[in-house]
Amino acid sequence: MKRMRQFKRKGFVEIQFNWIFILVIGGIILTFFITIADKQKTVSEVKVSAKVRSDLKTIFTGARASTGTASLVDIADKDITYSCEGFSVNDLNPVHEGISFAPGSLQGFKIMVWSKDWSMPFRVGNILMVTSPNVKYLIVGDSSLSRELNRSLPPKFIARGSSRQLLLNKETVADANTIMNEGNYRIRLIFVNRNPLGTEGLLDINTLEDTDVSALSIMGNSLDGPGELRFYQKRGQYWSTVPGSSNYLGRESLFAAVMADDYKSYNCNMQNLFQRMETVSEVYTQKAGKLQQAAQAAGDTACATQYALSLDALQSIKQHATSLATSFPEQAALIQLHQKAQELRSRNEQAQRLSCSEVY
Repeated sequence: MKRMRQFKRKGFVEIQFNWIFILVIGGIILTFFITIADKQKTVSEVKVSAKVRSDLKTIFTGARASTGTASLVDIADKDITYSCEGFSVNDLNPVHEGISFAPGSLQGFKIMVWSKDWSMPFRVGNILMVTSPNVKYLIVGDSSLSRELNRSLPPKFIARGSSRQLLLNKETVADANTIMNEGNYRIRLIFVNRNPLGTEGLLDINTLEDTDVSALSIMGNSLDGPGELRFYQKRGQYWSTVPGSSNYLGRESLFAAVMADDYKSYNCNMQNLFQRMETVSEVYTQKAGKLQQAAQAAGDTACATQYALSLDALQSIKQHATSLATSFPEQAALIQLHQKAQELRSRNEQAQRLSCSEVY
């Protein structure tokens, strides 16, 4: 009997051991397959991110070749973040294709890409503006400048095949307090020659995250500027002024401010634009000098005079561009540069009337 009990106890221990062994081995196998699945998922996400990054480079290169055109482009639904360093997908190196402006986050299967030349008065470079049809832009008010801004931005819809698709999700509203939450992941309000007050425009969208609701106040007499820009961010149920304001010069830079919901990235890219202007103005400065020398050698006093005046304007433009490449949005230098740009345009037109070769 005693031997029987020992035998049973031994069998029971062996059964327990077998179950423990099965559970341990099963856990190891399950962990193995979970690890493999996680690795495959990570590899898959990296591949998708790399493809999106590659697609962005191709899209931006094509957009710069078709200046003035806004297009709707299909892309994989992968969160894309934007800063002055460029467009980032996960931890991959940013795509930095020239001077570009965009909201801090791009989401969805489509993006709008809009390329515009910025000239002051000669062509300086290409500005690339990118946004998502899922970002809502609301132009508040019914002034002539508000209506002109709405007309100057890309259309709301674009024809693709036999259908119309949303291109730029824009709308004009007379009263900001009538704005409704329509499920957009970001909302940007545009005020012309006035600032948002208190809770204005936030009544129905105050439940959205603060980072997803912003406003821009445009203070100027024309879209071409120069004018002042004030950036606002939602803080709970109220508007908060973002520390530091900015400026615009040329309507293309104003459109860029509409697309960019962060004043730091806007200012940073505008500094890059003026850095490019410094380089381009040097090229035209040398050209004006050579034209002046040639006119003097030929005894053409009228043309030589225009080239001398153009050279003076160009040297001043270069000086202000050099300053703004680091000090933008310094208003005084911006206004002086604008005045010299107008002077250069006038001299170039006068040279044309005198049948002189144009500086630009």
